[in-house]
Amino acid sequence: MKRLLFATAATATLLTTLVGPVAVSANDDPHRTFLPAAPFDLPAGTYCAFDVHLDILADREYAATTILPDGSTRLTVTGSYMLAASNDQTGKTIVVNAGGPGTFTALPNGTTVIGSFRGRALFFAPNLTQFGFPSNVVLTAGPAVVTQEYAGDGSFTFTSFEGHPQLITDVCAALS
Repeated sequence: MKRLLFATAATATLLTTLVGPVAVSANDDPHRTFLPAAPFDLPAGTYCAFDVHLDILADREYAATTILPDGSTRLTVTGSYMLAASNDQTGKTIVVNAGGPGTFTALPNGTTVIGSFRGRALFFAPNLTQFGFPSNVVLTAGPAVVTQEYAGDGSFTFTSFEGHPQLITDVCAALS
């Protein structure tokens, strides 16, 4: 599992990393692995009123993996992660620095991930506005703890959001 990217931009990638093996280790340390990312899209209506395309500009994030006594898997993610977010209708693009750092804990139930963020994070969820945000795609800075639940089809929703990170950008509004 990788980047909640709330990198959650990249929560889908976070899940892939936790579930699947990552072949590249940093400094020959088998517990520190590179987190590869690929471009992805956020569909219109679920996140913003238009399709949002996210391209990876810089991906130098690594994760230290720890298996906890209860069977949970914890990833401590550090490094830089820059994205270009684009409105597919207008072509308008902004650069997003979502390099964290953060910690992601996948619980043994296989569906719950808890993300703890200390720096910049791109949060996206179909229900983010329920937690007081102006849209379902925002860039923040500062402490936050988020719990996500994943469905069998790969979709997810936030079930809790704690903390008071500073809102830096309402991505939907910036791309409108």
